[in-house]
Amino acid sequence: MGKQSNRKQEVPQTASEAHTKGKLVEFIVASMHDASGVKIERNVRLPARRSKNRRYREVDVLMTTEVAGYPVRMAIECKNYKETVGVNLVDEFIGKLNDVGIPLQHGIYVTARRFTKDARNRAEEEGLRLLLLTGLTQDRMAAEVSAALQTLLFLLPQLVAVTAQPDQQEARPMESLEDTIPMGFCDEQGRLCADMPDAIWSLWLDGLLPLEVGTYKITLQAPHWHRVQGGVIMPVSTVVAFVAIAGLVVSLGGESSQHTLVNVEGDKVEKVQVNASFAPSEGKHTVRTFETEADLQTYLESRPEPVKINSRIKLPRIWFDSFYWPPSERAEEYLTQRDQGGLYPEDRTEIEGTDLQRAWEPISPRYWPTSDQSKASLMPGNAGLRVTVEPTDALEVDPETGFPRQRTPQPSDAVHDSNT
Repeated sequence: MGKQSNRKQEVPQTASEAHTKGKLVEFIVASMHDASGVKIERNVRLPARRSKNRRYREVDVLMTTEVAGYPVRMAIECKNYKETVGVNLVDEFIGKLNDVGIPLQHGIYVTARRFTKDARNRAEEEGLRLLLLTGLTQDRMAAEVSAALQTLLFLLPQLVAVTAQPDQQEARPMESLEDTIPMGFCDEQGRLCADMPDAIWSLWLDGLLPLEVGTYKITLQAPHWHRVQGGVIMPVSTVVAFVAIAGLVVSLGGESSQHTLVNVEGDKVEKVQVNASFAPSEGKHTVRTFETEADLQTYLESRPEPVKINSRIKLPRIWFDSFYWPPSERAEEYLTQRDQGGLYPEDRTEIEGTDLQRAWEPISPRYWPTSDQSKASLMPGNAGLRVTVEPTDALEVDPETGFPRQRTPQPSDAVHDSNT
């Protein structure tokens, strides 16, 4: 009786499986080389140069482009064999390239397995490039799929506090003027030249505020700004505003595949391709709130998904008091009721609710102007205005000084871990 072998028997591969595996590698490699100005073709039959009976050779992937008006062709041989690619297969590819007139230096050999030492030496002698494809399943029948995470980071600035530093010039009475609101400034004639919510909104639209989560001190040196208090107009030299930019994160799960082409000479990665798909999102989603960039990065790094796609989106408004600013027509009704002594909701989250889509509601037609520019950018008296922005750790507002000293309620409180 013969001795039995303990070696695991390999399941024979059918012709259909072999064909599927080969076409899979061809498809992936072709898509990884797709680029502007390059023509990609698969399974191209090219005529042999010295053939008298019209013999053709098939190239798995053919790349064609132009350099200084001259056509340049590169051929890629794709193999998805169970066995390691040996020198005989490399020699066959060399013969094919010579047959169709493609320089050996323009030949690339790709496999999902490995190359023998003799195959690597032969390729090096002729200038062939040998690449290893990664990212297939163990049976090499499909792309390996892993979890993916898409995070949509909505950035929302909140005007926290404003303080003004008086100028040394003497204040003068303006009996015809009423006291202005704390957020407003005027010129020497008492004409409104800056409303701080509008000014901050304008800076946000113009890209002058950072696209990072955190609290910022914004210093405005305004030589023509004044404040009116008690019928007295007083020049100011510097206005300081504190703005907290909140990060509102919506996370969506999906699937991804990742492929790399590694040059066997030096194990250098030459190309990487990541494909991710996310199912259409319906219904409500949890919104997480972050007040610092460090906390946001800690959250993103803690997620286990191997593929992460992060997007930062500027909301088109800022947050002021309990509203998106400039106000929508619906929110303006609340403002009108408050100004007229009407009922004001005890829970201010009722005004805007917890739906982030309200940040894109049309601006109230009664708000001037209704263009992309704010009032502050169109009003007189702003010549010579200088703006500086710097990060600060201050988050609270001292009621005596008006400077932040403690964190104030933000719109993020309304949407934190709620469904929107």
